[in-house]
Amino acid sequence: ELVFDRVHYSYPLSRAVEEKICASYELVPWPEDETPQGTHELFFCESNQAAQQRALRVLHSDSLTYESRSDGSYQRKMQSFSSGLVKRMYCNRMLTEGFDDPRITRVYIGKETKSEILNYQMVGRALRFLPNKRAQIYCIDRPCALRVEAALRRAG
Repeated sequence: ELVFDRVHYSYPLSRAVEEKICASYELVPWPEDETPQGTHELFFCESNQAAQQRALRVLHSDSLTYESRSDGSYQRKMQSFSSGLVKRMYCNRMLTEGFDDPRITRVYIGKETKSEILNYQMVGRALRFLPNKRAQIYCIDRPCALRVEAALRRAG
């Protein structure tokens, strides 16, 4: 992989954590109680329908789907999430470009994604740096945890 006149630049995740560019993190076991533990939690689901159903069952949560873009509710939902009124946002795919909130401390990966890049993008939502922050990454099962671990290893 050559870029910039055949010079390869890399910045491993471990160095970014050490230099406080990214938050430290840990993979933790899936909780028995799926009630939000704080604010600014993201939960990635298998489908938009699953995201909507989960959000209906959990207080102080909402779902973000592509329909949110077309029906005009996206901005309102994101403002509620950003303010902490909505503690957990359920979604199926990555949030749109430009979404970057360093207060996200917990990411729940409740979907199968074979792509290391997509796994890393989901985890990356919690890696934005804040002083004294330790991101928590929840994987729904062992295969998911192995995929996320592989993505983090590849990131260095």
